[in-house]
Amino acid sequence: MSTSAGEPDTDHGGQGDDEPEPAPDGSEDGEPEPDGGGGSDGGPPGSGLSGVWITVIGGIVATLLGVFVQWLLTDDHRPPDKSGPSIQTPDAGDGRGSGGQGGGGGTSGGNKTVSGKWFGKRGSLTVTVTKVENEGGHIRLYVRADNGYSEEVRIPLFMHFIANDDTGHSYTNAMPSDWAETVPAGDFYSGVIELEGFVEPNARSLTTVSFNQLYGPMSLTASGGVKIHDVPLPR
Repeated sequence: MSTSAGEPDTDHGGQGDDEPEPAPDGSEDGEPEPDGGGGSDGGPPGSGLSGVWITVIGGIVATLLGVFVQWLLTDDHRPPDKSGPSIQTPDAGDGRGSGGQGGGGGTSGGNKTVSGKWFGKRGSLTVTVTKVENEGGHIRLYVRADNGYSEEVRIPLFMHFIANDDTGHSYTNAMPSDWAETVPAGDFYSGVIELEGFVEPNARSLTTVSFNQLYGPMSLTASGGVKIHDVPLPR
C-alpha cells in the first residue's frame, strides 16, 4: 500500500537506532574493571617484596652479631705487649738494702758448697751471690748481676771489691777472677769471684761483700756501690 507523499515511514521492527552499544571489554555498563594488581593475596602493592628484604636484613644482622661475640671471646682484639723483656730480680725493699735466702749445703768435686740467694740492690741493679764454694780454704763466690737500666753497667773489682768475715778479717779478689765487669743494658751477667788468700778457720760467714764503685747512669755512678750481707761460708 502506498503512503502519502511527505509522511515519514513508521518502523515496526522494534527499538530505534539510539540504543547504546555494549562496552568493548564485555561489561554491561562500559565501566573499566578494577585493577587486581598487588600481592597474590590481594594486599597492597610490593608487600611481598618488603617481607623478603626484612628476612635478608635480619639474617645479616644475626651473622654480624655472632662474629662480634666471637671476637670478644678471643685475645685477638687486645693490643700487643710492647714492653721489653722483663728481668726477674730479688726485691730489696728501698733499693739500698740487702737480703738473703739460704739454701742447702753439700760437696762438689770434693769441695764444700752452699747455695742460695744473698743479694744487694742499688737502683735498678741487683747483685746476687748464688753459691759459695770452699776448696781447701780458698773461697769462690758465684755472682749474678741483673741490670734493669737502659744502658750498660760496669762493676769493677780491682781496688773496689772487698769482703769481710765475722772474725774481722778482710779479703780482696784474687787475680784473675772470672769476672767481666760489664753488664749489658736490660740483661744479666754471671761470673765467679775468688777471694785472695785462705779464709779464717773460725769464720762462719762473710758479714759484707762490697762492690764499692759502680759505673753507668749518673745516679748509679754517684750512689756509692752495693753491699751484700751475711753470706754463709761452707764448712
